[in-house]
Amino acid sequence: MRDVDGVYHAYLGRLGASSVLVRPDHHVFGTAEPGGTAALVDELRAQLQDAPLAAAR
Repeated sequence: MRDVDGVYHAYLGRLGASSVLVRPDHHVFGTAEPGGTAALVDELRAQLQDAPLAAAR
């Protein structure tokens, strides 16, 4: 993604983070400090594996 207006860069700077993981519904799952992106993705993966499946319609 390209941050043409610098909004994300400023947001991440305030948090001391280098990356942000945003869910498809546009909610922030989490942020990571430099070098922590893999751990953030691992946490998402773990939560998805533990989540119950939605009932079929």
